[in-house]
Amino acid sequence: MNHTTRFRVVPPSVVRSTIAHAVLGREALSDRDRGAAVPLGAITLLPHQLDAVVRLRAILRSMHIALLADDVGLGKTFAALAIARDYHHVRVIAPAALLPMWRNAIARTTCHHVRPESLQRFSRMSVSAPFTPGTLVIIDEAHHLRTPATKRYASVSRCVAGCDVLLMSATPVHNSARDLRALLALGLGGGAARLSRALLASVIVRRTDGATRPRITEQPPIVIPEQPEVLNAILALPAPLPAHDGAVAGALIRLGLLRAWCSSDAAFHHALRRRVLRGEALRHALAAGRHPTNAELRAWLVGEHEVQLAFPELLATHTTDTEPLIDILDTHLDAVRRLLGHVHTPSSADACRARALRDILARHVDTPVVAFSQFAETVRAVSRALGDIAGVGTLTGRRAWIASGPITRDEALAQFAPAAQGKPPPPAHQRIRLLLTTDLLAEGVNLQDAGVVVHLDLPWTDTARQQRVGRCVRVGSPHTHVIVYQCEPHSGAAHVLQLARRLRRKARIAMRFIGAPSQSRTTDGRRARPSPADATSRLRALLLAWAADGPPTVPTSSAPGVQLSWVHAKRSGCIVLLHSRTITHNPVSVARGAGNDATILLTGSLEAHTPTHTRVCRRLTDSPARAHAALRLVRNWGDESGSAAIPHPMQERAITTHARSLWPLVRRGVRRWLARRAFAEDVHGPLAGASTVHARARAALGHTLAQLTTTQRITVRERVQAAYRMIEGVRGVGAEHALLEWLSTRPQQEAVEWLDAWRHSALLRTSPEAAEHAFDTTEDWQIAAVVMLLPMA
Repeated sequence: MNHTTRFRVVPPSVVRSTIAHAVLGREALSDRDRGAAVPLGAITLLPHQLDAVVRLRAILRSMHIALLADDVGLGKTFAALAIARDYHHVRVIAPAALLPMWRNAIARTTCHHVRPESLQRFSRMSVSAPFTPGTLVIIDEAHHLRTPATKRYASVSRCVAGCDVLLMSATPVHNSARDLRALLALGLGGGAARLSRALLASVIVRRTDGATRPRITEQPPIVIPEQPEVLNAILALPAPLPAHDGAVAGALIRLGLLRAWCSSDAAFHHALRRRVLRGEALRHALAAGRHPTNAELRAWLVGEHEVQLAFPELLATHTTDTEPLIDILDTHLDAVRRLLGHVHTPSSADACRARALRDILARHVDTPVVAFSQFAETVRAVSRALGDIAGVGTLTGRRAWIASGPITRDEALAQFAPAAQGKPPPPAHQRIRLLLTTDLLAEGVNLQDAGVVVHLDLPWTDTARQQRVGRCVRVGSPHTHVIVYQCEPHSGAAHVLQLARRLRRKARIAMRFIGAPSQSRTTDGRRARPSPADATSRLRALLLAWAADGPPTVPTSSAPGVQLSWVHAKRSGCIVLLHSRTITHNPVSVARGAGNDATILLTGSLEAHTPTHTRVCRRLTDSPARAHAALRLVRNWGDESGSAAIPHPMQERAITTHARSLWPLVRRGVRRWLARRAFAEDVHGPLAGASTVHARARAALGHTLAQLTTTQRITVRERVQAAYRMIEGVRGVGAEHALLEWLSTRPQQEAVEWLDAWRHSALLRTSPEAAEHAFDTTEDWQIAAVVMLLPMA
């Protein structure tokens, strides 16, 4: 850092403009980002989409992975396609149900070089061919890749090694922080293990506002009648007999039955019938002296009411003493059959849901209503109960139908939400007023024609609940409010399931790492604390408002010395703008996640220790949340004195002299902060790398170099440098796994041959640009501007 003491006092308006333009950077302040219409084929991007494009471009350039976690309904698809125009090769990986939507969006934006493919295809791939290095890979509904143990995750991670990855999901965290680590590891590898606030602010773009959308109005819950005898019977259910390759999971089975029962008696009846069918299939095999596996049991089940009576003594592969096992199985089956005797179809619980829907339809006569459930049996049962009402449609994973008979999925959506599907309004007699559907429609489908959402049951995660409501709370909705109704289990079942508490816990985790959905509040009614991504977006919005006033009076890059100003505040503090004139590439973007890679915005406090009368600059931080809070205190800068109430000139000179005296404290505090930051990077490495895999690769390369003579080292110096650059360029869990395999299986060779094999290995898949800049992290930070926050006398 330049230790010059040269500074000059300038009006606060000058510093405000300088900070805004320096942090945001030139690209963010172009005419396009100021709200000018930017056509993308037949689509015109909205200002909040333009803002996302600018930010994502900067993040992908430095980190090679970004997560677009905008709230549902803000148009993430078209923002991603705008990014796709910067690349020659673009692949879209999305759930199969969303591929028609992507093909339509690609056609409307004329991005014909974009190639969409099904996410489910990767689950069937044993060996996946990697994509071309430098390809942009857009992964829609990325939360489907939150489990690293799956074949799907392994296939995708191998394919995206060496590519730029744009993840898209409004709800990336479903259960725990492990979900987010798994997603970011696709591009960061082992570096994703540290979910620091700096990392989250650097790679996540999230906004909950930016376009006109309806507000959400929650209605009081609809409580389903209690059936204590059924609840007690479920809790007392004896442990089942597992398959030969299974484990006893009595608690898990009881939980599954409870969830089905809380959805509807129809779903509960179906789950019990499946338990009986499985038990009968298992008993057939045990009677023949064989203990089948899970796969064999699945092969013997046909439909919902039959067991395929094959020859178990031939098909089952495991013999055992079956008499004790049959006793365990019979005890469990007898209890399940008794439970079936308690189920009445139609039941009072199912009738309560049907009555609630009738009341909702009567209350919202001209508003389309969509009702969601986890279970297709619940949807079918409610559909039968409402068979006398015109305009009711049903859609499950298998088929769609109305009162007159089956129809296609597209026909059902067009008759329910024609505007969202780009279709003309149907005739009145074909209009669907109420659409009963499973969570099949909870992702990637536009249903903004609907103004009422009904939860027929509680989903397993809070994110699934958000996804349901998000189908209607979208840009272009004709409604000012979306009304949400929710059927809740009675108090006894709710106490056992503890589902509401589980949903709140998972919601808190998602809020901490990603942010709260729009209009969300904590359980005590207060607004949720902003996540790092939320804070970065708010900081950026504030700076954009400042920058709109005009260009900086004195550009940061040519400012002779430090700009110093002061404003009144409640407590002593400082706002420091650091600028680097020499940096060309820096993957460690801290508060610069808000904008420019060559700028850091610090905030801190100025305190005096009374025993020694020593003043110090403390708690300097690059947190976007702290920066936003500090800048909000002085957001009305603009007058020459820095205060709405202009002080007497003599008083102003005294305050200015006081602000000058604090300058050495700020300079020392910044110097210490930069030293701590440099030490942390030496120990932990940069945010985007420094995993154990990189360390092992460097150690292996060092071991090889130790075998060379001094003359040989001079000869292979260029190859060694290239190898080190390739190590630094390895990014993503797929590339790291490939590198580990290469290191563990490579046969022993002479050192020179080993280096040649390393240099020609395609495993690292590092683009030439990444290799060139792998070590180019030289920084010469200088203080460009300081604002002293001085309390009123």
